[in-house]
Amino acid sequence: MQGRFHSLVFHQYSTLIRQVVYSNKICNRSVVLSYKVLGEGVTEEPPIFLLHGLLENKKLWESIGKIIFNLTKRSVVAVDLRNHGDSPQVNSHKYEDMASDLLNLFKKLGVEQASLLGHSMGGKAAMCLALISPLKIAGILVVDISPVSTSVHYRDEYPQILTAMKAVDFKNARKENHAKKEAENQLKTVITDNYLLNNIITNIKEKTDQTIGWTVNIDVLLKHIPYIANFPKSMKGKKYFGPTLFVGGQLSELIPPDDLTYIRHYFPRAVITYIPKTRHYVHIDDPTSFLELTISFIRTHHYKRHFKPPALLTNTVVREKCTAINVAHRIHGPSPSPGSLPIIVLHGCLGSKKNWEKICNYITVSTYKTVIAVDARNHGDSPYTANHNYHSLAADVSKLMSKFSIEQSIIIGHSMGGKTGMVLALTEPSKVASLVVVDTSPVSIPGTLADEYPKIMKAMTTVDFKGMDLESARDLAKNKMMQHNLFHSEHDLQNILVNIGKLADKSIGWKYNLKTLMNTVDDIISFPNMFGRTYKGPTLFVAGRLSYAIPPEDLRGIRKLFPGACLVYVEGVGHHVHAEDPNTFLDTITQFLSDNSKIQTKFNSQHCVSIQKQYSLKQIIRTRASVVDLAHKIHGPGLTPDSEPILVLHGLLGSSRNWQSMCKKITEYTNKPVVAVDARNHGDSPHSDAHSYLDLAADVSQLMTKLQIKRASIIGHSMGGRTGMALALAEPSRVANLVVVDISPVRKRTSTLSVFFPKLMETMKSVDFKGSDTLNKAKNAAKSKMVESQLFQSDQEMYFILMNIGQLPDKSFGWKCNVEAIANNFTKIASFPNLAGKIYNGPTLFIGSKLSSFILPEDITPIRKLFPKAQLVYIEGAGHNVHHDQPSAFFDTVVHALQCAQRTLATSENAEAVDLAYASYESTSSQKSAERPPLVILHGLLGSKNNWNSMSKAIHRTTGRKVISVDARNHGDSRHASQHTYIHMAHDVMKLLKKLELSKVSILGHSMGGRTAMVLSLLCSDMVSSLIVVDISPVKTSPQIFSMANLFDAMTSVSIRPGIAMSKARKLADEQLKMITPDVNLRNFLITNLVQTNSGSYTWRVNISALKDNFQSHISCFPSNLRGLQYCGPTLFVGGSLSDYIGKNDLKEIQEYFPLAELVFIDGAGHWVHSQKPEQFLETVCKFLKEK
Repeated sequence: MQGRFHSLVFHQYSTLIRQVVYSNKICNRSVVLSYKVLGEGVTEEPPIFLLHGLLENKKLWESIGKIIFNLTKRSVVAVDLRNHGDSPQVNSHKYEDMASDLLNLFKKLGVEQASLLGHSMGGKAAMCLALISPLKIAGILVVDISPVSTSVHYRDEYPQILTAMKAVDFKNARKENHAKKEAENQLKTVITDNYLLNNIITNIKEKTDQTIGWTVNIDVLLKHIPYIANFPKSMKGKKYFGPTLFVGGQLSELIPPDDLTYIRHYFPRAVITYIPKTRHYVHIDDPTSFLELTISFIRTHHYKRHFKPPALLTNTVVREKCTAINVAHRIHGPSPSPGSLPIIVLHGCLGSKKNWEKICNYITVSTYKTVIAVDARNHGDSPYTANHNYHSLAADVSKLMSKFSIEQSIIIGHSMGGKTGMVLALTEPSKVASLVVVDTSPVSIPGTLADEYPKIMKAMTTVDFKGMDLESARDLAKNKMMQHNLFHSEHDLQNILVNIGKLADKSIGWKYNLKTLMNTVDDIISFPNMFGRTYKGPTLFVAGRLSYAIPPEDLRGIRKLFPGACLVYVEGVGHHVHAEDPNTFLDTITQFLSDNSKIQTKFNSQHCVSIQKQYSLKQIIRTRASVVDLAHKIHGPGLTPDSEPILVLHGLLGSSRNWQSMCKKITEYTNKPVVAVDARNHGDSPHSDAHSYLDLAADVSQLMTKLQIKRASIIGHSMGGRTGMALALAEPSRVANLVVVDISPVRKRTSTLSVFFPKLMETMKSVDFKGSDTLNKAKNAAKSKMVESQLFQSDQEMYFILMNIGQLPDKSFGWKCNVEAIANNFTKIASFPNLAGKIYNGPTLFIGSKLSSFILPEDITPIRKLFPKAQLVYIEGAGHNVHHDQPSAFFDTVVHALQCAQRTLATSENAEAVDLAYASYESTSSQKSAERPPLVILHGLLGSKNNWNSMSKAIHRTTGRKVISVDARNHGDSRHASQHTYIHMAHDVMKLLKKLELSKVSILGHSMGGRTAMVLSLLCSDMVSSLIVVDISPVKTSPQIFSMANLFDAMTSVSIRPGIAMSKARKLADEQLKMITPDVNLRNFLITNLVQTNSGSYTWRVNISALKDNFQSHISCFPSNLRGLQYCGPTLFVGGSLSDYIGKNDLKEIQEYFPLAELVFIDGAGHWVHSQKPEQFLETVCKFLKEK
């Protein structure tokens, strides 16, 4: 697709990243570049931009770009740089200008962050952009060019080449091919490199004026050769800390190995590798090796791992140096003996040999073989170590085999154990007779795995087992873990809980080394580089159809490592295949071990074997084949990728029209988008013969995907309520909270369902619409039949049914609902599907009616087996159509439930609040301080309570209020913690207020502290008397805040000799920080965090590691899950007139959270308003506190 790019592909990667441009030199010289999209990939990943070299163009990268797209499924864009190809020809050609062009292109395409691959000149442009705008770049791969050594080929050869090109005469050339041939003949005498000559010839093209000529701007390029040959001096002192790979041609000499030390002055994480027998055009000389390097780097740098060149290219030993340990194990069946062929079972991450006990017993009974179940290091009863990578894990298994004199074994490995087995098979193939890998791939890394495992491990660290017995500990852990809503099924949860046990010190706890596992999670979820290695033994990959851990397209990549691999899918199960459907799993394993040729024969004929599941739940909604595109209407603000809308699902024989007024009312109050949906066979949605709740839920799931909704609140009435329940149980991560209106998952039949609806549908089928050429006539025809049936007690009930009459596609009038399909599927509609074992732990409200029998009070106990957090309320005076019979009461109940659920969800990530350090300023006269609520002051990022000493005293003197200045977690004298979100910080303040026995306070927060204050007031409005927010907004994030990310790395790199005086230490720190920021005030501010330890060494008192880890995802942006909450107390926003942290037009959006908010700007102040204009700030704050 050339021309206008589909920007939606890129907008999805938006993580609120903005960028500070170091130099304003590049702001006004950019041009609009020509580009071509070679493939539109997954929206969650940053796109890859390909930048060509001097006298090249985007066409030369098309074939390689398409292969990169096919292998990575990332969007790939080839670009013509200025003065080349179809891009504009201008008078300047400097690398800073090229970087500006690319930033301009990013903006045009809506790209927030990208990976860059640049060859030669394009490599220097990529480096320049990474140094200027580091947060815009996910990683760079530079091909055969260095920022250190002068590019002598540019300096010495290209002036002659360009001069020869200029001399080519195209006047007599009538056709493009003729012109190319003529140019080739003339240039042969100057250019001896055929690759270069062919590349240059591609720059001949017929122009818009019908003449033929060069598409490169020869005169400008000649003039700028000195700039092209050298890396810009303006980049000196800048650093890019992201993943960086330099790929050199071994015969090219343009990246001397000695350059690495100097390259790392710019790119501290840079790695250089060389491809043998290649020159400058590395990607053309050896495209296979180049692509292997590229794909490997793209995958590994996305997961923030240090890239290591493939062994095939470097001839290094694949097995890294590691110390094997003696791992715990259990032998099932006969003891292993020399010459025997035992089966070794390796569990997954956060599992243990306990999880496999039953399976191991079954395997040994059915195969008569010895089965050894192993606890991996840092799991179960095995020793704990600081390292945890697949080479170490494989070495441990190899050592265990040697211990029992096992020369060869069969390996069965699940997830992490599967990758361990693969590494062992690839590094020591003679030790593996055959290999079974369960639900993991050496090629793909599923996003769910990368997202969920870190969250699960963090949640585990919050459980405190002190003084508990085993049973109590497991109950506590179960309740704690369910609060985090991280588990899709009971299997997932039990897999974790079974590994609570007695530790070495006799206490109860997790039998994992969580510290090491959390530190090495990137190593666990990705597969090490094994290019050039193969295991040719029998190999079976077994995947759960619902887990997506092994996509079918992985097979080609798998077979590069395991040529004999078979891939089998077990239908209807997820990641824990062996636990969810043990019978099918055992049958598959046994068949493979006894005669894998049967599976091989099936595989060769069918590409992938698919095995039907053998237990009652045959399908989950993600496998439904008959999904339809649902009609819908969006009320309120438009949908955005970060919005969490409300989906409204109507009841049987209803439609979205029945909910129009209620939807409008809900969106007006909550300011959230409300999507009213027509179910299949209803309203304007397509008709289908299938109509089960799993089908209906699958339709809603597809609609959410189509509308790019990651998660939504669900309100469902009757049939729509059961649809919402099915979706919540099958895909809990997509449902923020659930409101079910007058329907139960446990009560199968009521008189309405058993008698009324079947009779109603028979009556509807009997209506004859022939001759009804208007809508009124059609409704009258139906009404007469309805009255005749005597089914309705009121005209209002009949009105709901008549709303289903409308004009059909053939222009006739009739029922818009598919009466035939609904009648045929009525038994499915009348009962809830069997989803035993599934749970939804999110906030759930069931709304019943006193006049209806659809939900009885005794239903709540069985309901809570599926929905543990379910609440049941009844609305007086309403029948089955609660929302219509008592709209005001229904609206109040729903809105209250949504807000409570939102507050619950917002606080659900709260681990344990930390104790905060604080300073209190109060009068000796307690009466004077007690007259009004105390003022709590919360400082900004990298600040402390000390920054507010003088202002705290001044506010206390002026107002008489008690003033409490607080150190945030990871700052000042407060405790350090790994989490640093605004929810956590708000809970820290709540804990402090409780400790100080303060029931109501005024809050003043600056920057990060301002957002903490806002979150606290939204979550606990009753605790906040008034709110003052200083130079920060809940609406947008200033680009300036992202410059802080570079400061974390800069502070980490500061090195000070122990034992020297503090004054000298401060001076040394200032000199080192000067390289990153020229702002002396900012440096002085940072250095206030420098402290000397008891041992005489120097360190930062802020927890840089935690701040850096949480910066982009939490600190830099306001929590999106608080949208819809309000604090209705007195609120003042104070901005600096010279700062852009609060936009001049932000007030309207601010008032969506804070309806009473006022906004004032203090003239001449920047971001640090209170220190830059203290008198005006004091006057503004004290006036507000006095009046409010």
